[in-house]
Amino acid sequence: MAYGSEFIGGGGGNSNAYIPVTSQPQPRPLTPKDFANAFLGSAGRPQGQNFSQQVINSLTVNGNGAPLSPRDSFLDILNDWAFSLPLNELWMVFFDVPGIVNNSAMSAWGENDSVKVTNTEGIDLARRSFLPGNGKDSFMSTMGCAFAQSVIVPQEQNQISKIGPTNRGFLKAPVLEQRQQFGSINVEFLESNLSFTDFLIRPWVVLSSHFGYVARPDINLSTDLVVVNFAKGGTDFKFKAGGSSATQYDPNADAVNIKNERGLVARKMFIFQGCTPINIAPERISYTSEASVDRRDTEWTFRKYQVVTPNKFGEIMESYDSLDTDNSYIGTQGYGIPGTFASGVPERREFWTQYQQRLEQDNKIRNDLFNQENLDKLNLIPEVKRMGKKRDILSFLGI
Repeated sequence: MAYGSEFIGGGGGNSNAYIPVTSQPQPRPLTPKDFANAFLGSAGRPQGQNFSQQVINSLTVNGNGAPLSPRDSFLDILNDWAFSLPLNELWMVFFDVPGIVNNSAMSAWGENDSVKVTNTEGIDLARRSFLPGNGKDSFMSTMGCAFAQSVIVPQEQNQISKIGPTNRGFLKAPVLEQRQQFGSINVEFLESNLSFTDFLIRPWVVLSSHFGYVARPDINLSTDLVVVNFAKGGTDFKFKAGGSSATQYDPNADAVNIKNERGLVARKMFIFQGCTPINIAPERISYTSEASVDRRDTEWTFRKYQVVTPNKFGEIMESYDSLDTDNSYIGTQGYGIPGTFASGVPERREFWTQYQQRLEQDNKIRNDLFNQENLDKLNLIPEVKRMGKKRDILSFLGI
């Protein structure tokens, strides 16, 4: 039911603005008594009946009617795409480096007085090498910022206090004081020969200290930083162009002659607005070899943020789920195993049928190749004679 309008204030907005807010209809919340009745029954224990026989469960009942089976229920809901567990390492981060971050701006503020630099060195060299617009989109656009190795999103927290009289066993009530100020975003960058951190992020921090955060019509030192998390989209296999084999034994190529037509699906986006780097962690330089590659931690501030689901994310996942769970076709086609389920989509049945046919043809070719007569001929080749494994011989022959 609707509870009427309220005064609310958004992050970065006018807290005195009047915004009509209505809530969605909500079912009556369950009470402790409801839970007790659901698990133990409302009639109590009849005379002479064992207590264990009186457990009545109407909340967690599986498809077979057995109560208290959370494992089966958990595995069942994993089939729902919305509940499927994502991989935390599937992400990208996008941002732009302001144009004011360059050698001439640093020189104008006296930061390049020790050694004079030209537009072919330092910051300008890093801009031409890494930033889009110079034929280098692969570093910042194609897969996000390729140098970013980790991102720490700050917490969201409210500050509360407990008020009320200090009186015997009575407890004080919580009162909301304020929404806590935003923490910082932490981004770790990979250290490379031409240092992304020292020639782009470090001068950005320095120039921010000189210009300040005052709005200027011709100079912008902030950027929008977007962190995108991805979901697995499943598989939709097709054969690679060229060749009729299901597999390849070229050691310099993929071992399988199929490709997945589906990519990753963006599932969640953090959009941070008005971002600027404010801190670069110290760098330790030593003669001790490190077990991992060098990463540089940076700290960023921002004005406001929002978490969104990308456009049509639900529609795409529903479409994939519908294709992947279509079990209307049962037979020996598909994976070639009698009685197994294969997708009811004709294209998928055709692919897996053709894949099985190709495998059978590949096996026939290899079996014919390794009969005694052909082995005697192959052993006349010095390189083959020294090979003891069939896989090595097939790789040598390019099969």
